[in-house]
Amino acid sequence: MPSRRQSLASLALALALVAPAASVRAAKGPKASDFLLGGTPPAITEAERALTSVASAPGAAAAVLLEVEQYEFEDVFVRYRHLRRVKILTEAGVAEHGDMRETFYGDWRIGTTKARVILPNGTEVDAAANVHVESSKNPDMTTITATFPQVQKGAILELLTEANYDASFYSLSEYVVQEDIPAVLKRFVLLPAPE
Repeated sequence: MPSRRQSLASLALALALVAPAASVRAAKGPKASDFLLGGTPPAITEAERALTSVASAPGAAAAVLLEVEQYEFEDVFVRYRHLRRVKILTEAGVAEHGDMRETFYGDWRIGTTKARVILPNGTEVDAAANVHVESSKNPDMTTITATFPQVQKGAILELLTEANYDASFYSLSEYVVQEDIPAVLKRFVLLPAPE
């Protein structure tokens, strides 16, 4: 049986061999999967919490911290995930950007919707009960509306929507890169059907 000194020496050697490999992997940068949107939104970063203004848009009432539109193509359907994370920067932003709305055109089946507010003190408020899915008189249009509770300056609002479209062919709607509030980070992801 190896002595404690031999075990510690073996452990030190193993760590010495693994650490450089780990640092080489880390130096290569993020993996493709780091940019994919799953069923849970990515964690709020310290930079997002600390943001009080956007240099390119001084005085902006709010800012899009992160927006991801992801389309996953399968053989007979398209899975859509959309995350929108907005930070309220001014008192005017409370009234102007305290709600979110998303409209779907076509034969979409709305799946999961998750909504939350992260208050400036870090308290998380579940807003799922404030998400309403409305089908209009037009059967090819569905609107999701989120009215967030406790919206205040410094709050972060987040809405995650998942939907499926039953078709082997789907035409993507327009993708808006910039809107009336500045965007810090936006991603548009297309995942082809597996072969």
